[in-house]
Amino acid sequence: MTKKELRNQLNLAITREEWEQLRKRELPVSDFNYNVLREMKQPCAGEEQSFVDEQSAQELTRVLKDYLSRHLPDKQEAWKYIIISSIYLTCIAERPMHPIEELEIRVTEGRDGRIYECPEKSSKRETSCYFCVCKKLSNYEIAKRKTQKQFFKYNHKEIAEKLRIPLENGCLYLEFLSRSYRVNCQTGRVEWSENDFADIKEADFNEVMTIYDILCYSGKGASPSNEFALIQRLSNVQNAASYAGEGSFKKEEAFFDGKTEQLAQALERLNGKPYGKGDVSFRVPVFRSLDVVFSFWNSDEDFPAQIKFLCDKNMLQYMHYETIWYLISHMVQRIKELMEE
Repeated sequence: MTKKELRNQLNLAITREEWEQLRKRELPVSDFNYNVLREMKQPCAGEEQSFVDEQSAQELTRVLKDYLSRHLPDKQEAWKYIIISSIYLTCIAERPMHPIEELEIRVTEGRDGRIYECPEKSSKRETSCYFCVCKKLSNYEIAKRKTQKQFFKYNHKEIAEKLRIPLENGCLYLEFLSRSYRVNCQTGRVEWSENDFADIKEADFNEVMTIYDILCYSGKGASPSNEFALIQRLSNVQNAASYAGEGSFKKEEAFFDGKTEQLAQALERLNGKPYGKGDVSFRVPVFRSLDVVFSFWNSDEDFPAQIKFLCDKNMLQYMHYETIWYLISHMVQRIKELMEE
């Protein structure tokens, strides 16, 4: 069955009298489903060449009827419109069955189109979630959101004064790894921009968790030492060398191997300055005068390619030891992105 054929079937399932009642808002239909049904009436180009799985649509109908019989037994007059709008969204529009804002569904643009990630996604076949276009939101994103929701509890004025950063229009502003960020004091959402916030993007897990720690954990008298040490030597944890994060850059080491010129250019774009030992070695500003030394050695006949990080000896005045790994993971990703531009 084509999308066009399914759309026609769904439209015909609602009588002319019912459409008039819907228009007058005389039927028990939510605003969300009402707008979906109105959208469903408008044909879309190319649907005659796009096919849907008829069996999945039938199975979704069965699952929804079972759900509604248990949760809305006294509102059977509303079932029809819930089911029709859900089938339309899933099989034709390929969008979530629920309001994106209501479930805090994450929306991103991928190479093959728009991607939806839902924190409530279930993989159980006997649920409507199984048929939804949403993917399961990653545990990283869920952890990030939980942390965001706690941010409003902090004294934002104290944070601004402590770190000497602007607090304007309900947001804290800071420079992190040569990029401008703002943190909404009420929602905790962290955003960045390359163009004075004319073009805004949401920060990812590694950068968000690092920024939260800088803002909330930094001591009032925190100051860089301008002396550097291997990350493992900063920790009081026994066997720190085996800490999660160690040895996790093998793919990146292979990526950088033999690309010293492009790597150096990327580090310069992060406002790094040549420093230390290595085929490429730069001292890169992270936050204000807090720096990290990134050193890289190409592979040879005896040794594989290798990355080493040296952190300011006072790094733990600004963040937990675990957070340093988030920081350097984000730093490596930024370098790769700059090299690929």
